[in-house]
Amino acid sequence: PSSDKALSENTTLYFTYGSNMCLAQMASRCPASTLYAIGVLRGYKWAVNSRGGGNVVGKEEGDYVEGILFKIDLRDLEALRRYERVAEGFFVEKEVLVEIAPIKVQECIGVKTEDGAKALEAYRKAGNRRAVDGEAPCLTEKRTGDDGTLCKVLLYLVREPEMQRPAKIRDEYKGRMKMAIDDGLLLGLSNGYLKKYFHPL
Repeated sequence: PSSDKALSENTTLYFTYGSNMCLAQMASRCPASTLYAIGVLRGYKWAVNSRGGGNVVGKEEGDYVEGILFKIDLRDLEALRRYERVAEGFFVEKEVLVEIAPIKVQECIGVKTEDGAKALEAYRKAGNRRAVDGEAPCLTEKRTGDDGTLCKVLLYLVREPEMQRPAKIRDEYKGRMKMAIDDGLLLGLSNGYLKKYFHPL
C-alpha cells in the first residue's frame, strides 16, 4: 500500500502508537475503520504525557516509534478528534511520513477493524504466537515511490511543552496499553522495539 497524502476527500490514513493498537478498542471508537499496515515513525520516541497517557516526542535520530495504520472515514476522524480532545487543545493533529510493512496475520489484512479483532482473537485462541526479533520491522532505506516504502499519515501528539513533561503512566491506561501491545505483537510490531521502549511497562 502507498499514499501521497494522509488526508483525502473521504478517507484518512491514521497512525496509532498507543492504546488504539488494541483492535477491539479501535473498532469501538471507529466502526468503519479498516486495517492497513504496520508503520515506523523515525526520529520520534514514545513517552508518557503529563496526564499519564501516551505521546510521541522528537528525539535523537536513532529513535523510532512502531504502530499500526488504519484507514478511516470522515465520521471516524471526527470520533478520533473527540477522543483525543483536539478541541480542548491537548492533542493536535500532525501529518508525518512513516515507513510501512505488511500486517503479518493474513486474516487481518485490509479487513474492517471489528473483523480483524475477531480474527486476531481466533488466531490467539488457536495457540498462535508471534515474536519478531530485532529493531524496526520496516525497511530502513528512506525512499518514496511505487514501492510504498514511505507513506504520509495522520497522528495525534501533545504539542505544548508543559503537557509533554513525563509523568507516571495511569493504571487504567497501562491496562489498555498491555492489550494494545498484545495485538500489536501478533500483527507485526517487533520485540526489539517493545523491549527498548516499553519494558517494563
